[in-house]
Formats: sequence, structure tokens, C-alpha cells
Amino acid sequence: MPRSTPTTGPRICAAPPHAFPVRLLTGLQMPRTILYGAQVLFSFIPPYLYIPSVRVENRDMSEEKQVIASVVAADETMSGSEKPVDADELRLAQMGHKQELERHFGIFSLIGLASTTTISWTGLGLGLVTEISAGGPGAVIYGFILVWILQSFLGASLAEFVSSYPTEGAMYHWIAAIAPKRMTGYLSFVTGWCTVFGWIFTAASTNLIYSQNFMALIALYHRDLVIKAWMTFVVYQVLNLATASIVMFGNKAIPGLNRFSLFYLQLAWFVIMITVAATAPSHRDTEFVFKTWINKTGWESNVICFITGLVNPLYSLGGLDGITHITEEMPNPSRNAPLAIVITLAIAFVTGLTYLITLMFSVQDYAALATTSTGLPLAELFLQATQSVGGAFALTFMLWIAIGPCMVGSQLSTGRIFWAFSRDGALPFSSTWSKVHPTLRIPFNAQLAVTAIIAILGCLYLGSSTAFNALLGSAVTINNLAYLIPILTNVLMRRTTIHRGSFHMSYAVGMTVNIITCAWLIFAIVFFSFPYVKPVSAQNMNYTCACVGGFLVLETAWWFVAGKEYTAKILKAREENHVAEVMGRDEKRE
Repeated sequence: MPRSTPTTGPRICAAPPHAFPVRLLTGLQMPRTILYGAQVLFSFIPPYLYIPSVRVENRDMSEEKQVIASVVAADETMSGSEKPVDADELRLAQMGHKQELERHFGIFSLIGLASTTTISWTGLGLGLVTEISAGGPGAVIYGFILVWILQSFLGASLAEFVSSYPTEGAMYHWIAAIAPKRMTGYLSFVTGWCTVFGWIFTAASTNLIYSQNFMALIALYHRDLVIKAWMTFVVYQVLNLATASIVMFGNKAIPGLNRFSLFYLQLAWFVIMITVAATAPSHRDTEFVFKTWINKTGWESNVICFITGLVNPLYSLGGLDGITHITEEMPNPSRNAPLAIVITLAIAFVTGLTYLITLMFSVQDYAALATTSTGLPLAELFLQATQSVGGAFALTFMLWIAIGPCMVGSQLSTGRIFWAFSRDGALPFSSTWSKVHPTLRIPFNAQLAVTAIIAILGCLYLGSSTAFNALLGSAVTINNLAYLIPILTNVLMRRTTIHRGSFHMSYAVGMTVNIITCAWLIFAIVFFSFPYVKPVSAQNMNYTCACVGGFLVLETAWWFVAGKEYTAKILKAREENHVAEVMGRDEKRE
């Protein structure tokens, strides 16, 4: 029998550690032999790793009774059409929101969406420009492995949270549920703003990468073409509108697009990898691939040089929270969302590592990657390997097609978090952005606002590419802040306030994972604010600190306008959620 830790107050009985993976395999309708094997394998986990009982905050019972009475009274006044009709809607109602969107994302569609928002191997190749001189081939490979390991700890932390609180608001709802009451409003407000604008900047940067890839296709056939900023700007705006149109008018087709993307990403990875390896006129030796060190960053410290190159794998393995912002559009999100995160990380490791190793063995002139006229080092590498403009064009075009669903996924997640935050009254003109289109069944106004903001950011690129890149470069840091606040709070609260979902780590494992995650995020926030090269000039300066600082000042200013009303709304939802959990445990004991 599994052991449970004695606690005071209401608690949930301990569950054996093999229960969750076996339930996941059952949900995927795996063969009975696999289910039995998984149960036997996981049953060998020692008892001290079992999920412990969950403590409930000591509360004033008279206050709790008042809240229970208000919740019950509100439930009695609901019409039949407003009342939750299944477990997913009931859980959403417990967290203070009603079901407004259609739950039509299946598990494979979710994995496809998670793979596109994470971009994995596609982003690794496209972002080589940041790593070519920051460590060399070996640093490219080892940096990816290191970042993947650390991002896996982040993935586990996010998976536990989304299993506990499956709402499209994600991080700002999580912190509202676990933070001390007096700090709930402001911490949730800051986290929400970081999440919203972190995703806006991420979507804009993905759009820019997509546009640069398109220009590289043209430059392959026109070697004397000088790519101007206005050319990229025009492509950027066209692609932004095209992507927005798919998200706003093709909502029912997006799950199918995600399933196609899941298949196509693996197909493109395999075809590109095999073609590059097979057509390369010669291959580098293991000494070059795994031991060559190149430092042209200007940093005397090789450690700092290596760290600056980690921004590419971090960007490529970022966006792990993408599917947490569509949890109100999937069935059984408490199980399906964490499962999609885990599978996405596994796919990213296999495809990313093999892809990078293949590229590094097949490159012919490593130094030429940094000076290519295409503006895209990966296109130059394809040209060197295939020795053919047509071959390089075909491979780059395959990659361009693969990034298309990434654009759609980024805009989709951005629009959903923008809508969720507006629903809680935290953005200017929230009443407009929080509306759901009655026919399309999507937050149309919020998606339109996101499209407009991304378009405006593109205008900034036309005026000053340095300013535009500074904003986009801050996306990773702003997203990391949004992750850090709820995870660090969970550690400081000793994991006593988090609700137990389908995926819940034991105290020992959870604290270890959360602490490592916090250390990694703090490290990334600090070191990725360093200049990438020296000597520092106005053109190559890393403006992340200035952008993030200015962003937080603006956010704080808006807090004084909307903070009081927002706090009241968030606290009300928190009370209702707590009461629902207590009442649910009481029903189970009866």
C-alpha cells in the first residue's frame, strides 16, 4: 500500500506514481500489453516518490460559508443553458468563467500545435546566425542538449500547472490561484501583461523569420539582389494578414492544419536531413563537429561566448506554454495539455539533435555562412551541400512550408491569451476585446487587435531595424518572467496551495523540478540581457533591459488605472475555485 504523509485539515489520498502514465496510455487507446507493461514498470518507483496529500490553506470558516452561500445562490439563478454540462465546463466554471469556445482540438492536433509553437528543429537552423561565431559547431550541438534538458524542467512545471488550472489565461490564472491573497492582484496583473506581450513579440518575430526565409528563396536565384528593409516589410505585412485570415475565418480547419503540420514537420525533417547528408561533396570529421571552438564575439570569456549562443536553442524550444492558451478548446485539458507538452519535448530532442549533427557534418565552408548574400545562413548551407541552386531552393522551400503552421499557431495562442486577459478586464478597452463572435465562435475582436499590433511593429522595422529587433529580442525575457512568477511563488509557498490535477508531482520531485526551473529562468533573464558581441555599439547593443524596464513601467502605470477592479474580479474567481474544491472533496468523503 502506498504511504501518505499525515496532514491536518482536508486532504486528498495519495496515488501510486504509475497511475498517471498508465491513465495517459489508456486515453490513447494503447494495446493492453503496453498498458500492463507500463503499470509493472512504474510500480517499481519507490514509495517516497508517491504523490503526497495536498494541504488546504487554513481559512476563516465564517468567510468560507458566506462564499459557499453566494456560489450556491448564483448557481440556483443560472438558466439551464448557462449551467455546465460536462466535467470540463464544470472545472472552468469553478475557476470563474463560462464555456464560450468550442472544444474541438484532439490530442494529435494539440501535439501538432505544440510542435509548431515550439518550432524545434525548424528554428534551430533558421537561427544559426546567432551561433555561428559564438562557440562554433560543437557549441551549437552541446548548447542545444543543455537547453533541452533545462527546458524539460520548465515543461514539467508548466504541465503540472496546466493540469491543475486549465484556463486560457494560463500563467496569470495560476499565480492568482496560489499566491498570498494580499499579493494576488498585482502578481497576476504583471504575469498577464508579460504573457500577452511576450506572445505578441514572439508572433512578430516568427513573422519576421518567415519573411526573411521568403526573401532568401528569391535571393537564391538572384545572387546580386540586395535585400532592402522595405522588401522584407512588404512580405511581413502580407504574411501577417494571410495568417490572421486563417485564424479568424478558418477556426474549424485549424485542428486539421495542426495534424497536417505534425506529419509534415517530421517528413520535412527526414527529407532535408537525408538530402543534405547524401548530396554533400564531403563531410567534416568528428574533430571539427564536436571539438572545434570558434569565438568571434569579442568576449574574452569563452563561457560568456557560449552563453550568448544559447539564445537560439532557447528561442527554438520556447513557446512551451502555447497550448496552455487553448485549454478551453480541448476536451479533458487536465490530461491532454500536459501530455502534449511531454510528447512535444521528446520529438524536439530527437529531431533537433539529429538535424544539427547532420548540418554540422555537411557544411563545406563554415565561415561563409556568416557572410551569405541570401541573408539566411541555412540557405547558404543547403547551397554548399547540394551544389545546386535548385536543390537549395527546394530544401529552403520545404522549410518555408513547415514554418507556415508555426505562424498560425503563434497568432492563435497570442489572440487567445489577449482575449482571456481582456475577459478579466486587464487591458485597455477590454469590453471590446473580450467579445466572442456569435457565428465564428472565436474571439474575433481580440484576434483583430493582435493582428493590428503585429502590423504596427512591422512599421517599426521599416523605420529602424535596430529598434524592432530590440523589441523582439526581449520576447524571450518577457516570456521567462511570465513563467518565473508562478513557479517561484509555488516554491516559496512550499507547494501547499496548488490544486492537484491529473499530472501532479510529489513534494520531493516537484520542489526539485521547480527550483531547477527557477534557477534556469533567472540565469536566462540575466545573461541573455548581455550584449552578443563586443565592442558594443548602438547597432549591436542588446536593448533587452531597456525594453523590459520600459514595458514594466507602462504596465505599472496601467495598474493604477485598472488594478483595483481587476483584483476584485480575480479574488472572486479564486474564492469560487477554492469553495468548489472543498465542496468536491466533501462529496468524495461522503
